[in-house]
Amino acid sequence: MAGASLTIEGGNLAAGSVTGGLGGGGAGNGDAFGDGLFLQGNETITLAPTAGTVETISGVVADETGSGGTGANAGAGRLVLDGPGTLDLTAANTFTGGIGIREGSLELANAKAAGTGKIHFASSTTRSR
Repeated sequence: MAGASLTIEGGNLAAGSVTGGLGGGGAGNGDAFGDGLFLQGNETITLAPTAGTVETISGVVADETGSGGTGANAGAGRLVLDGPGTLDLTAANTFTGGIGIREGSLELANAKAAGTGKIHFASSTTRSR
């Protein structure tokens, strides 16, 4: 079964506003995490800034595990940089799945910008498109 993919090519993702939902039928209210991107489950989002451009994410990038999820409510979201431009992460991010760099430059403007996962570098022989 093939999964879906999301590739963001250029632009800026500024911090937005996130509000937890209201629970019904005796359920508790929902929480709100990640005012930039929220990575659901073990999701991967590929960012592909074009040559000579800087793609900035100034909102928090969060995932389920970094937001306190456990068991069925856990997931380690991952970012992949796959474009010749620059990706600039400026917030104190809480995602846990790491960053893969296939192509481009990564700027971390905050000590916690890379989240808590590892940063992996892919060689040109391991690239797939």
